[in-house]
Amino acid sequence: MSTQVEKLLSKTKISLMCHENAVFYSTVCMSMVHKFDDTIPTACTNGTLVLYNTSFFLELTPEERVFLMIHETMHIAYMHAGRRGSRDPALWNAACDYVINQQLVDAKFTMPKVGLLDKRFKGMSAEEVYEILKDEQQNPETPWEDIGEDSETPPELQQEVADIITRAIVQATQQGQASTIPGQLQVMLNKLTNPK
Repeated sequence: MSTQVEKLLSKTKISLMCHENAVFYSTVCMSMVHKFDDTIPTACTNGTLVLYNTSFFLELTPEERVFLMIHETMHIAYMHAGRRGSRDPALWNAACDYVINQQLVDAKFTMPKVGLLDKRFKGMSAEEVYEILKDEQQNPETPWEDIGEDSETPPELQQEVADIITRAIVQATQQGQASTIPGQLQVMLNKLTNPK
């Protein structure tokens, strides 16, 4: 079974690379470690690697698997685990999911039916969405409790992620796909590479 699932994971990566808007996303995604771990209910990241529950992964359509793979990867790229601070973990996870899912739907990826999506959050940061959800006293039930409990992102990991994002931006720009790069990542990269 494990060999079959590993082949399916490889096939999902290939499908991502073949997507029309995928240069940026596939460059970031291929730079991360992806593994199966059936002790988790769906999928998650601890800020350094992406983990998938085998059964959950198999239940998704091929297009939804691509979406899930990028979704988890983008949590790492945005350093969501380290940016949470003292915020409520479940509400922070929901805010981050709204941001990522909207970006991926806009990039024409197929979201699983259980994902969080609300167009009013388009173009917002996770911090902005979090404040709105908190003010509205909303606690949407996110289908994937997928951000680990890390309280801060180590500086060496920040630099590694910044290098990956920079490489992905360069590759996407060289291949004429600069418009597919999420603006929030550009802002975050500027903060990492040009700290005040």
